[in-house]
Amino acid sequence: MAAGEPGNTTYARDLSVSYNKLADLAVATGQGAEAERLFRQALTIAEGLAAGEPGNTTYARDLSVSYNKLADLAVATGQGAEAERLFRQALTIAEGLAAGEPGNTTYARDLSVSYNKLADLAVATGQGAEAERLFRQALTIAEGLAAGEPGNTTYARDLSISYERLAVLDLSAGRVSEAREQFRRAVGIRRRLYRQEPRRIDLAEELAVTLYLLADSADEDLEMRQEVDAVLAPFERLGVVTAKGVAVLRWARSEPSG
Repeated sequence: MAAGEPGNTTYARDLSVSYNKLADLAVATGQGAEAERLFRQALTIAEGLAAGEPGNTTYARDLSVSYNKLADLAVATGQGAEAERLFRQALTIAEGLAAGEPGNTTYARDLSVSYNKLADLAVATGQGAEAERLFRQALTIAEGLAAGEPGNTTYARDLSISYERLAVLDLSAGRVSEAREQFRRAVGIRRRLYRQEPRRIDLAEELAVTLYLLADSADEDLEMRQEVDAVLAPFERLGVVTAKGVAVLRWARSEPSG
């Protein structure tokens, strides 16, 4: 349809979405080169639509998504410089959208995600100070969103992720007490989310992993091991624990060192 009506922006956007979906599937099946080819086709369309209607926020957000998808692929294939270039292009758009509509929570969350992606890349390339700066910007947004909608589990989970990322960074920099405090904040949120939906394996495993990280930085080893076992054992009996969960369970059931 897009070929039959080259000027039809709805058809063009649909085609871009289709390219992205196929590219996501290619990523999932390990076809990196094909994924990149499809992502770039989607990007070409998204760039054209955004350039044709600079004030169209849907097209702008689509373009930001395209940049992020290609950047994620670049990270996965070891192209750090290209990933940073693409992440920063996505960030520029996200900052503009959030500034244009300060009350739009979707744009605010997109901006937080952009900060986190760049921060993760900064960690991977040894830029600790830059990573902390970006993580703290993401955290500020996440705290605001969670405070504005206390019952929103997505915002609560985002906030727990921000606390955990900062904790890991603090720990790597030798700021142990700060790391413990951030881990405890993350655990508090994840305990609440797990108790609200105790049948969700993803929430159970996220809580278990954060408990392990807290135990590794604090002197509450035995209690953390017991809690991890209690949280994951029901899922183990159902045979649905992932490799990550199995590893944390193995730690929980091992003899504490020292």
